[in-house]
Amino acid sequence: MAYSSHMQIIESGIESSTFDNEKQTIHSVLDESPKSLWSSIGSKTADVDEFLTFRLIQPACIVTRIELIPFKAFYQRGAPVYGPREISVSIGFHTSLKRMHYTSERYQLENEHKVQVINIAPTLVVGEFVRLNLFGRFQKQSDDNLFYSTLQNVKCYGIPLGMCSSLRWISRSLLRLALLLTDERHSEEYRRGAGHNRSNAAVEKVMQRLKTQIQPELAYRAKMIFTRKQHAQKIMMGEWKSVAREIACHNWRHELRSQKYLEWFKKTVQEYFNKREQRTDAASYTTVWGTTINPSDSSGSSSSDHSDLDQPTSATEAPAQSPHVTSPMFILPDSGQAQNPMVFYLDCLHHLGSFLNAYETMEMARISVESKSVHRMSHAFFANRFECTEELGDFFASHQHTPIALSIYSRAHITDKIIELSIQLLYFTTIFEYIRDSHDANYCKQIIRRVRQKIGLVNAVQFSCQLLCLEPQFRNAVVEVFQVASETSHIVELNDLVAWLGNWAMVKEMQVDDQ
Repeated sequence: MAYSSHMQIIESGIESSTFDNEKQTIHSVLDESPKSLWSSIGSKTADVDEFLTFRLIQPACIVTRIELIPFKAFYQRGAPVYGPREISVSIGFHTSLKRMHYTSERYQLENEHKVQVINIAPTLVVGEFVRLNLFGRFQKQSDDNLFYSTLQNVKCYGIPLGMCSSLRWISRSLLRLALLLTDERHSEEYRRGAGHNRSNAAVEKVMQRLKTQIQPELAYRAKMIFTRKQHAQKIMMGEWKSVAREIACHNWRHELRSQKYLEWFKKTVQEYFNKREQRTDAASYTTVWGTTINPSDSSGSSSSDHSDLDQPTSATEAPAQSPHVTSPMFILPDSGQAQNPMVFYLDCLHHLGSFLNAYETMEMARISVESKSVHRMSHAFFANRFECTEELGDFFASHQHTPIALSIYSRAHITDKIIELSIQLLYFTTIFEYIRDSHDANYCKQIIRRVRQKIGLVNAVQFSCQLLCLEPQFRNAVVEVFQVASETSHIVELNDLVAWLGNWAMVKEMQVDDQ
């Protein structure tokens, strides 16, 4: 049972102690979307426990580890994370905690939006149900002043018993244990195959059923192994562009378009280039954009691995629906980058009009900045063809592409960073909307202080005056921030207050300049 045999083994969510609404149930944590989540109901104290129970894909699975991600509410002020404080894992053949035969120790969790791993291995535990016991809460929600526990995603990894049927002694022993721990109310698979008759024939019958049940997964894995070997052979024959086209034709969530596979693809292509350079006499070849020409070849033709971006491969090299890249999306100034496999791959996606996953989007961002082709990224953004994340927005912000970063934060609902960049770009209208929707004077004060810190007193007063013209109910918040409540208490008319604040700011600025 090598580690590579491990797979996700959750079939479905069957029960949670509470849920906040119909869109935040246990089923949501099995969705890969960053916007999906399970949430508990709110509580006045932080010492409230919850649980989630999942059914595994076979009536007997070896469980090796749990992975979970606490939910981060980017759309709320401060982008709080609502994670549980501690967790333990229970495994068994019954949904009742009392009847589960294994419960782990408690593990401390970090209140951070990242993958957190609970290892069950090397302990050998088999079961049909997994229950996550969540203890305590970190974060209180400002809107209702209640504590919540939330999870964005849960994954359980292990080995279905049907997958290790060839290991006769251990698989049969675990199956006998499963039969022993299963009662009449559970595991219909066992009752149909063996009931409680634990003869060798009955055990073999159940094992055969489990093996048949997992056969589609085994067939898929075998297909992926074959595909990877085939791709490796093509790359080493110089047909890496054909491989890029094949990968690009799949859905954005397909395993071939995962970060792991694409990083393997890049690494393998680079190995091919390195080997080719070792074989090639530099004096005999002239390298140009994507093409290696051998002067000794009187025909002037190029081999398959040196085909131009605009030269399609033969029908035997790629699927019928493969894109033929007629004009590259990125033009890199460094000719050494012309053989970058991700450039060609992303061009294929571009010409197919495909939606890009998070990893592909980050690769596209890096290349667009490097090639000074950020406008291409903008076109893809307005076509809504890539996944907007905080990481992507941070990347563009760090390279001084502030408007693009702001657009990405807006689409991803990263409230705090929307406000930060709106201040930097003097997009006050956007900030006014957040203040108005909050109905919170303290929030208004926080933003005005932030504006003053980022762009100075005069601009902060101008911002506040514009805000007052639109939202006069925040008058007290404004004068309190600038500590002029007593000086302005006699001013009744809003226009007079705005004029007074403008003059006051100019005087203050002049005093600072004189000093």
